Amino acid sequence: MINTINELYYPENAYYDIFGEKLDISFDAEETLEYVIKNFSQRETDIFMCKYKDEMTLGEIGEKYNLTKSRVQQILAKTLRKLRYPPRSRILMAGYEIYLNKIIKENEEKKKEYNDRIIELNDIIQKQAEEITEYQNTMYKLEKQIHPTHDNLKISIDALHLSVRSWNCLTRSGIETIQDIIEYKDLIKIRNLGQTSYQEIQDKLKAFLSADE
Repeated sequence: MINTINELYYPENAYYDIFGEKLDISFDAEETLEYVIKNFSQRETDIFMCKYKDEMTLGEIGEKYNLTKSRVQQILAKTLRKLRYPPRSRILMAGYEIYLNKIIKENEEKKKEYNDRIIELNDIIQKQAEEITEYQNTMYKLEKQIHPTHDNLKISIDALHLSVRSWNCLTRSGIETIQDIIEYKDLIKIRNLGQTSYQEIQDKLKAFLSADE
């Protein structure tokens, strides 16, 4: 069995005790290890460095921090367990730079996904804005055509020959005449009307008014 103190040097000796085997490390293991351990408690970090970087014995560490060998061993064991925790061990195995590059790449991919989604939502918003503008323009034109003596506007909506669904939606909302349709605000918001029925009403209303001219 390899003696991690005598045959391996920092940080390879620490890696050996963390993973239980000697690893071929091609990255800056010291920078990686210190990046991972920097958020541990100060005592955990200091004792860990004394053990692996300074190669002090448990007794020497105990004397330095006024601790028993058993307590030093407990602290080291706890620190090693924390380093074996999967999110940390993955960084230790991959290397600090590779890990950061991976995170950067993942963030760039997520950023692209978010940007694509934003573009998609903007397109939807733009389309809806255009539909609203068209609706407002249509209502404005229809309102301009309203005249008190224009009796044809007071006839029943039956004259439009609407589908049953559209006719039901209008009558449930108290709309009975052509003029009621024209004067009704936010027609598209009528319950259960739907885009298809709304478009049908608009098309047939335009055709009716055009024929009346």
